[in-house]
Amino acid sequence: IGIVDLLTSIGITPDIVMGHSIGELICGYADGCLTVEETIMLAYYVSLAFLKSKIIDGLMAEINLDFKTMKNMCPSDIDVACYNSSHNSIVSGPTDSVRAFLAKLQV
Repeated sequence: IGIVDLLTSIGITPDIVMGHSIGELICGYADGCLTVEETIMLAYYVSLAFLKSKIIDGLMAEINLDFKTMKNMCPSDIDVACYNSSHNSIVSGPTDSVRAFLAKLQV
């Protein structure tokens, strides 16, 4: 918020904004969709939800296969987390499951 306000105060505003995870909240603030108060409250509640969640030991892996193939191959406890391109996806799930899945793919 401070950096956005500083840059705005000297006349620097972005043409586009892009964020990942909690950074998406700052994007909402930077483009005027969220007020300072809304941004802070959203960050608070996202953090609170994170603290109250059951945290699993997770792992992500980049795999050079298309989304449809990955979706059909993934065990039920592994999700295709990102569709990066027509031949590249990211899977996410419990560490042991992802490692076993990766070993199976390498056969």
